[in-house]
Amino acid sequence: MSDTSFQDKDWLRLREQYLKQVEEALAESDPSSVETIINDVRGHLDRKFAELPPLMRTWENFQKIITEMGPPSDYSELAGGKREVPGKRISVRFIVILAIFLTLLTGGLIMLPILLPKSPVPTWTDKIKSAFISEPALVGKWVSVDFVKDANEFNPDKKQWRGDLFLKDTEFRPDGTTTLGCFWTKGWIIDDESDIKAEYEIRDINGTTYLFLPWLSGDVTIRHQKPKYYVLKKVSETTPQQQAEDEQAKKAAIEAAKSWLELVDESRYEQSWIEAAEFFRKNVSQEQWVNALTGVRKPLGKAISREVITSTYTTEVPGAPDGQYVIIQFKTSFENKQKAVETVTPMLEPNGRWRVSGYYIK
Repeated sequence: MSDTSFQDKDWLRLREQYLKQVEEALAESDPSSVETIINDVRGHLDRKFAELPPLMRTWENFQKIITEMGPPSDYSELAGGKREVPGKRISVRFIVILAIFLTLLTGGLIMLPILLPKSPVPTWTDKIKSAFISEPALVGKWVSVDFVKDANEFNPDKKQWRGDLFLKDTEFRPDGTTTLGCFWTKGWIIDDESDIKAEYEIRDINGTTYLFLPWLSGDVTIRHQKPKYYVLKKVSETTPQQQAEDEQAKKAAIEAAKSWLELVDESRYEQSWIEAAEFFRKNVSQEQWVNALTGVRKPLGKAISREVITSTYTTEVPGAPDGQYVIIQFKTSFENKQKAVETVTPMLEPNGRWRVSGYYIK
């Protein structure tokens, strides 16, 4: 995939930054091996970006792609054959199944691979089994100060990591979402795709609060290795007023999304187009929308159950005008598909009404 196909400058800049760091980590390796590794990493990054529907091309999801690749320094072992590029052995070690994504902006059908690990999950990880539990001490913005193999190795007076830290900062929101694209509940950082979670820890050292954040790279989510840790220091907290305003917006957006989904469930596809946001209707014709839902949503059958997994308030969505958006994920069971995830993105229109501007099914 050529660079000219990338419309998002933020992604291109982030990708090239990561590739440069990988190349620097391989400075002492055989040039032929370096070229192969860089090409493999670039190809994997390009594929992951292409899989993102337009409305999901956010900074958070870009960071998640980079997170899954792991620290650039890890690739120094590749030239010696000790480690493999994420995705390189997927065809041999993983079962590939196809999932359907329906995107509003294209109105088309995209077939994407979902990778299911065959190997067992080790004892230090666990599947998500409990509802979200808040921890006020974690909520807020944190900045990175070090990267260590083990939390007990951290010394605030002596930095372990040489060079710049790739993860500069991150924010943990009150609803369990993060700017990294992963999720959290009290005591745990969770990768939503693999449902693997690893424990985080907050420590007070010499009067300063530090967070030991498990880095859920591909080594963890795919190969089930023990995570390494970013060490972060807290710099700000979400104010009660901000929390209240975000929660109010999310509540209204969720109600709007549920009402709109009822139209889709009842096969009232023309009406769902009429009730969608103006931005959506300008980008997708009613005929395109009806044809897309007829081919993708109708075969799934009746909606049996639907519950909100996450809801994230944001003011910026790539490919869309600045405004107020809430990205909502529903865990849905259909008559002909027991497990599905619907992502609905309502936006606040000038008249004060929340209308759906994005929808896809996984």
